[in-house]
Amino acid sequence: MNSRKNLVDNFLSGSMSILGWEQIQQALYEQVYSPATQNRCRSFLPENELSAAETSLKETGEALRLEESNTRIPLAHFEDLEKILKGLPKTGTLEAFEGLEILNFLRLIRTIDLFFKKAENVPNLVNRVIELDPIPDLFEALFSCIDDEGEIKETATPELQQASKAVKNSKDELDVVVQRLLSQPKIKDCLQDSYFTEREGRIVF
Repeated sequence: MNSRKNLVDNFLSGSMSILGWEQIQQALYEQVYSPATQNRCRSFLPENELSAAETSLKETGEALRLEESNTRIPLAHFEDLEKILKGLPKTGTLEAFEGLEILNFLRLIRTIDLFFKKAENVPNLVNRVIELDPIPDLFEALFSCIDDEGEIKETATPELQQASKAVKNSKDELDVVVQRLLSQPKIKDCLQDSYFTEREGRIVF
């Protein structure tokens, strides 16, 4: 049994070498946008079922037609989310920058989904894209909490919004008090000007 399996494996390996499979993997590797998909290209193997191979050929043909018509699929760089998702069971929380990476990934899926809803004569690629799930509820939740710089929005929650407003009000009140002090003659005469700034939470004249 093992000898038969080894024979089959050797045959497949020899066939892949004749087909120049390593060159195909390298060509795909150079076209992708993400480290995650680059790694998958290195382990990409030929289909071992005729129907699956025929579908892959149709998908490739459709992608080639799009390329030849100068209609490019809106692909873009995205981070490998596997590391983030693996860490979730341990921490139960996301850092803001991790949330931004997930948000950007979901945004890319939405863009690709919209592109193929408008695309014509690419039924096999459309069927492939159907497998992508933009998870609207998660997208909206992250979008409402994280800005494009990976920072938590002040409006992320009612409590945070209230706290941010309180901080701003306190800062405005402090500015008024400082301005009042600087207008007093005894203090004004000791300073070259009335300019002041804030450094590390402290007023600096």
